[in-house]
Amino acid sequence: MQAGTFTVAGQAQAGGDLTAAGGDTASLLASGKMLATGQLTLSAGTTLSMAGAASGQTANLTAGSALTIAATGQVGATQSATLSAPTITNAGTVDSQALTVTATQSATNQAGATLSGRTSLRIAGGDLTNNGGMVAGGGLGVSLTGIMTNAGQMTATGDATLQAGAITNSGLIAADGGMTATFASLTNTGTVSGGTALGVTATPPIPAPWPPPAP
Repeated sequence: MQAGTFTVAGQAQAGGDLTAAGGDTASLLASGKMLATGQLTLSAGTTLSMAGAASGQTANLTAGSALTIAATGQVGATQSATLSAPTITNAGTVDSQALTVTATQSATNQAGATLSGRTSLRIAGGDLTNNGGMVAGGGLGVSLTGIMTNAGQMTATGDATLQAGAITNSGLIAADGGMTATFASLTNTGTVSGGTALGVTATPPIPAPWPPPAP
């Protein structure tokens, strides 16, 4: 399925793989379902909006500008799922065996929303704001160039590795295994815990040259 713009309000189902690509925008309405027994691939040149249910053995969602999952949106995969866009906003539920989220600018997980990887959850990109729940059944890995702000819950039954320019935590960040956090600055009014080990490393930012170079 390929079009400049597509909107799904009914059900699209495939016994194998299902691919839907919008050259501009793509929308799955609350009444819509896109179901595959194999690989599910949804993409949009600019904006991909998810308010319905999408599932497959694997699920790959990609947008050129913004990926938005509404509170009614559900994305599921029995094996692996990937979300990729410059900006990602999740208000719904994303659940997969292994989940990878890549947002080059910013990712936001809103209050009441869930990002879950039953064996692993990997998040990479610019900034991350979590006001909901992020659950990793195995390992949790966060690698950011910007700021990580957590007012919700980020938990792992295995190990967790966090790397960001700055971390602000007023919620819960916990791992049943080891926890490693690397940052330039940390503001913590919540809880950060490692079940077997906790390692915290502050890496000062690279100072600007002085005197500044001549124009």
